[in-house]
This record gives sequence, structure tokens and C-alpha cells, in this order.
Amino acid sequence: MEQFDARFQDFKKNTASFNLYSCPFSISIDDVPDDLQMECVDLQCAPDLKDKFNNFSLFDFYKKYVSRDTYPRIHKYAILMT
Repeated sequence: MEQFDARFQDFKKNTASFNLYSCPFSISIDDVPDDLQMECVDLQCAPDLKDKFNNFSLFDFYKKYVSRDTYPRIHKYAILMT
């Protein structure tokens, strides 16, 4: 069991990061890293993007609708996650 826990420690540490990428509209802003919070608030306040998120794959959503100009940190982060 110790080996299992040791092997997956990184997943536990990065849970908030995974949640930001996989469910940006339902994550609590308090759980988002400080440098991404304002962009996440802006993203969560965009109903058109929420609709796109619900209708497209994660990859397509970030590739097509999360603009590098509007959401530079989230865009960069999403590219690293894919």
C-alpha cells in the first residue's frame, strides 16, 4: 500500500490542477492557483463558453474557444495538460 501511495502522490498534489482543466465552470475559485484566478472568474462568467464546454470535447474546447489572447495563462496551462 505504501508503494501505491508513493507512486500516486503527484496525482494527489495536482488534483486542483486537473479539476481546473476538466471542469473549469464548477471548480471553486479558492481551489485555483492564484495566478489563474482572474482568468478563471472571467471564463466562468462567459455563458457562451460554458455552452461550448458542454458541447465539445475538452481538447476542442481549449483549442478552439479558449483564446490565447483572452485567457493566456489558462490557454498555456491547457496546452500543457493535453
